Amino acid sequence: MHTHSTIHKVTHPRRLGRPGRAAATTRVVLAVPEESERRTLRASLNAGRSFEVVAEAHDSVSAMRFAHAHDPCVLVLDADIPGDDTTAVIAALLEESPESRVVLLTTHEEPVVVGACLRAGALGYVLKWRIHDELPEAIRRASVGRAYLTPRLGARIAAEGGSGAPPDQLF
Repeated sequence: MHTHSTIHKVTHPRRLGRPGRAAATTRVVLAVPEESERRTLRASLNAGRSFEVVAEAHDSVSAMRFAHAHDPCVLVLDADIPGDDTTAVIAALLEESPESRVVLLTTHEEPVVVGACLRAGALGYVLKWRIHDELPEAIRRASVGRAYLTPRLGARIAAEGGSGAPPDQLF
């Protein structure tokens, strides 16, 4: 008798009802290099009833692994995560978990950088100093396929002639 082993991806509902949580909890993977920042973000997101952080990655390799294993609704990616350049990491994450959405955390405000990340597939773009005010909204929007761009950047991009992304995808 011939036997062979096959690795099956464990699939989870992208939104998962749990006792004590909202009926539609959004599953999130955090890909942030600094442990203290991950811990703070996890506590902040898990404190509400809308999000569940299902995994935390410290580099792009572990982000890929967790995207595959957990099939999150939203991947929160720090642009400074160790690994390939940001646009390559975004594209690879979306290849690994095509139904997931990427929200990028960054300090970069240059329209050309914003445009490159949006074209690579990021659906959200949040400046790091606005994380606590804007990240929950960016995740909510991304989870339903809507884009989010830090308002300050939207105004700057509009003033400087655009990011290369269609205007209806910026907000």
